[in-house]
Amino acid sequence: MVLKTVDQLNTELLFPTVPKRIISLVPSISELLAHYEPDISLIGITRFCEHPLRLRKEKHIVGGTKDPDIKKILELKPDLIIANKEENRKEDIDALRLSYPVWISDVSSLDSGLEMVSKLEGLLQIPTAKKLSATIKSQINSPLEGISGTVAYVIWQDPIMIAGNDTFISSWLNKIGLKNITKKKRYPEISIKWLNKQSPDYIFLSSEPFPFKEKNRLQFQLNCKNSKVVLVDGRLFSWYGKAIIEAPKYFTRLISSLTA
Repeated sequence: MVLKTVDQLNTELLFPTVPKRIISLVPSISELLAHYEPDISLIGITRFCEHPLRLRKEKHIVGGTKDPDIKKILELKPDLIIANKEENRKEDIDALRLSYPVWISDVSSLDSGLEMVSKLEGLLQIPTAKKLSATIKSQINSPLEGISGTVAYVIWQDPIMIAGNDTFISSWLNKIGLKNITKKKRYPEISIKWLNKQSPDYIFLSSEPFPFKEKNRLQFQLNCKNSKVVLVDGRLFSWYGKAIIEAPKYFTRLISSLTA
């Protein structure tokens, strides 16, 4: 019997059996798949797949999110390759599709993050005891002790880029009571002059993809004196999947520090 499914772009995929040998080109999904082992076998990951810490020692590294090693991926003969609409390049996905099924995620909110987990658990026929979708749904629907104010969430240094209002990050910001200062989508470029003029209550400097440090925080604070500049955990703000379960406890601590 042929197994039929659709990914988050509504592309239909067909499998002769439940896929077990999987390559992930998405760090947050690699973390999720690692949780499902040994019910599946995560055979390949990118060099950015750092959670859990054991992954890069145990798995084949198949390049990066933007520069996957196509030859190595094909040599591993996966049943399934998992990619992301935004993190991976269309030309690489198209090249891989010529040989193996590619399931594409498209996550821009907490709800679509839950959808992604639920769809993969269905496709991979994950046993109930290992499923995370119910726990994630509970976390998403549970109220968080929030904080009011406006915020700019900075993801890159040069040029300065912030998370737009249609991103997974912005969905978390809204969940904890903060209003994103931009109405633009995806990750718009801004200037420090513009940021200072907007005068958000908070400026969050993410630990990834650009690894902002204390020296960066001090520089932003010098240029934006009316805002409180804070270093934040980029993984818990931007990784969908297993990280959603950890995030609320982190946000509670973050809010406590902001209101202290």
